Amino acid sequence: MSIGFQSWNENGVLQLDSTLVATPVIQSGRVTSDTPVGAETVIYHEPHGSALPLLFIRPDPGTFVGGLIQFHDQLWVTNRGGFDYMLLSLQGTPQLFGDGNVGLRLWDANGVMTYSSQWRHARIANIVPAFIPGGWYTPQPGITRQISLGTGVSGYRPWLGMQDVSYASFGGQYPSAMWAIGLSADGTQMHVQARSADTFDTGFVFDSQGSQFLARPMLVPVAAIPYT
Repeated sequence: MSIGFQSWNENGVLQLDSTLVATPVIQSGRVTSDTPVGAETVIYHEPHGSALPLLFIRPDPGTFVGGLIQFHDQLWVTNRGGFDYMLLSLQGTPQLFGDGNVGLRLWDANGVMTYSSQWRHARIANIVPAFIPGGWYTPQPGITRQISLGTGVSGYRPWLGMQDVSYASFGGQYPSAMWAIGLSADGTQMHVQARSADTFDTGFVFDSQGSQFLARPMLVPVAAIPYT
């Protein structure tokens, strides 16, 4: 780069680059109630042009959150148990911490601020690829299947990216299952669930014709977010 700022840690990993925007947290909150039967938990947010915000969650132990549906100013999820959430976006107003008298700010060559030490942003520690086992099948509704995977972090409870944790159709006329994720009490294990819809009798079939995550893994970012 001819003009700008970059910094690396002692392992040669790029930490800051004035040409790369650190996507800030623009909204945060907590959901405490279970999703009502036949409904969705709705997280409202300010419309942000063409940029849908990224949703990161930190579920309580024993909580599962899934079935993400994204609209322009709403995010819908289904949850059993409480969870904290953060929305990150390049559009919108960043949440600020501190008075800004001490810290670091970076701008790109066009004068756009790309980093501020007052922002909260997700520091991705790992991306967990969840390969879903083939051959899972049940003809009965209301059945749950689960796998557990290491988050790759220890010493804190991380935030989990929700972008791949959606509804899925594994055969039949309707979406017959939803993906959901949970987090162990110590933060070292991520639990991935698929639950067949209680009102559908198709059950779910994990095979190459039905599951979008057999062609590629479900990818779940694992992150630390400052001031949380």
